[in-house]
Amino acid sequence: MSGPTRILVVDDEKSMLKVLTIMLRKEGCEVEAAGSRKEVESLLQSKEFDLLITDMKMPDMSGLDVLNLAREKRPDTRMVVMTAYPSTDTTIEAIQKGALDYITKEGDYLEKIRRIVRETASRAAERPASPALLEVKTEYRTDHIIGDSPAMIEICKVIGRVAGRKSTVLLSGESGSGKELVARAIHYHSPRRDRPLIGVNCGALTETLLESELFGHVKGAFTGAVADKKGLFEASSGGTFFLDEIADTTKAVQVRLLRVLQEERVRRVGDSRDLEVDVRIIAATNQDLPSLMRRNLFREDLFFRLNVIPIHVPALRERKEDIPKLAKYFVSKYCHAAAQPAMVVLPEAMESLVSYRWPGNVRELENVMERVVAMETGQSIPLGALPDFVREGAPPLQETPLEVPDIPPEGLKLEEVVEGYERELILKALRMSGNRKSEAAKLLGLSARSFRYRSEKHGL
Repeated sequence: MSGPTRILVVDDEKSMLKVLTIMLRKEGCEVEAAGSRKEVESLLQSKEFDLLITDMKMPDMSGLDVLNLAREKRPDTRMVVMTAYPSTDTTIEAIQKGALDYITKEGDYLEKIRRIVRETASRAAERPASPALLEVKTEYRTDHIIGDSPAMIEICKVIGRVAGRKSTVLLSGESGSGKELVARAIHYHSPRRDRPLIGVNCGALTETLLESELFGHVKGAFTGAVADKKGLFEASSGGTFFLDEIADTTKAVQVRLLRVLQEERVRRVGDSRDLEVDVRIIAATNQDLPSLMRRNLFREDLFFRLNVIPIHVPALRERKEDIPKLAKYFVSKYCHAAAQPAMVVLPEAMESLVSYRWPGNVRELENVMERVVAMETGQSIPLGALPDFVREGAPPLQETPLEVPDIPPEGLKLEEVVEGYERELILKALRMSGNRKSEAAKLLGLSARSFRYRSEKHGL
């Protein structure tokens, strides 16, 4: 193609077609407009385009339908999706069907379109065809990433772009922010979706048990190894392996993980033979890995092997616009699980939920909504049904701040005082997490091993 940039705009709203047509013609483009499936099919059949811009929701077709038609008839055409109703599911699918971007109709969205148009115009008239992109089956679309905030939409764009690759992904973010759900979305939108997705919490096991779980062992490798055991890397071969809390691994385990990433081979504990594995690795951490590297607690070479595709999952307080949708989702989930009538969160209660800072992130919000559904007897959730700390805006650990005692003339035993406070904080974390030990450990910034040790020390 040569001459002006040729653009096809698809939208059922005539006013939007008019606005875009005028704007794009001012950019020196040749513009065709279509408002129905029949018009889209006819134009794609008869003309070539450099760029296609389509709305997502239309009466007789969706933006995804338009992308499919364009991929079938004009695979070289660049494509952009616009929507007034952003959705994490359609974001991933649109990107995987070849869309360059998924633009929400708000703010400076017209300027974003201008930038894409100018970039398209600056490209060579003839360009190589884009490689075939992964087609997502509906049954593997995820309903678990709840929220349509700009931050989550951006994450879903990345998922759409990288799910079809084997590149290692490193997820970062606070505990409870949803890193595991992002890992699941990557797997279920990848060609590995029919193979296992296996995960392990690296902080929940001792070094010996973690090595045995990850790599397997042969009979007699250590006390209790009464038979050969296949490791999780072997079990997940062909699929995806999720290493949660990767920062809690020891240097010895890190060395072995690095070998898996470099050579795609594992060796069972006590064995002399290597086994080939084909596995895509996704790791996650709530810690600052560069800081740990500076303190020689995490291997630099492993970090760079893991950090090929970095994805940061923001804290819930950084995407407050997702809270209403998440709260409604959890209410519906637990009402359904208990076979009880649907419940509605009243406006005052929702306002309080949005205002609270949620130090435990999405996991804490889920715990609160589960508790409210279990305790409330009506079909609505008023402000008074929420826990005091949510209504008052203070996390549970701040409800009764610890007071530093006076030091008596005869002195005191510092270790006993500190251990007393430690015991109370562990108990509060357990109450806050609904007695879930792994969540309590995360609230206190402890690994599962450290939490277990401290709990046992205090007889808990």
